[in-house]
Amino acid sequence: MASGLGYSILIVVLLLSPWTVRIAFSNPLLLLALILQTVLLNLIHKKRNPKISFLLFLLLIISVLLYLPQSFDLSLFVHTPEEIFKINQRRQYYDNLTGRLFQNKLSLSVNKFETNLFQILDPNMYFFASHPRERVGVKEFSKFHFLFIPIFLIGFFSLIKDTSKTIFIYAFFTIAISTLVKNSAYLGPVFVFPLIVSVLYIGTCRLILRNET
Repeated sequence: MASGLGYSILIVVLLLSPWTVRIAFSNPLLLLALILQTVLLNLIHKKRNPKISFLLFLLLIISVLLYLPQSFDLSLFVHTPEEIFKINQRRQYYDNLTGRLFQNKLSLSVNKFETNLFQILDPNMYFFASHPRERVGVKEFSKFHFLFIPIFLIGFFSLIKDTSKTIFIYAFFTIAISTLVKNSAYLGPVFVFPLIVSVLYIGTCRLILRNET
């Protein structure tokens, strides 16, 4: 009964999310793969099962194949003449060896990865359309209603307290893969969608169902 109510609330959260609607209209197969991952994450959170873990990562791979080819951030590895010019300018402030070690194409790619990572880990991107740090040239949109923030925090700390290695590894890979998605991608970093929805589900269960999950 409690579990059924919890999943009913999860469905409501999904239906109220602008992110769900956007993914559904753009790529229904991708949405199906993401929702299945969400369900499997919650099953793993309750009971460890190697078969469920295998299916989880298989669906992640399918999601990557469905979305990453058209949303891959080429700028991580292909640098513009202006960026190369800035690197050469910065080298002037170092001796020749130090400049080549710390101001080069690799360091530029690393900086871009770091920027993407910090954006993915920024809750504002999911609940406030990245406000007040809106990105230039990106059509920002709130992926979940800001009223879900308390539920998200409850779920987040509950998950950290009692999580499995499988979920930890899954989270690591989804966040890492999401750094490869370009900022202008219409659907955003969808690979973290199952994680966030799962956290909202756990938070809802803790809040309303009194730890009956």
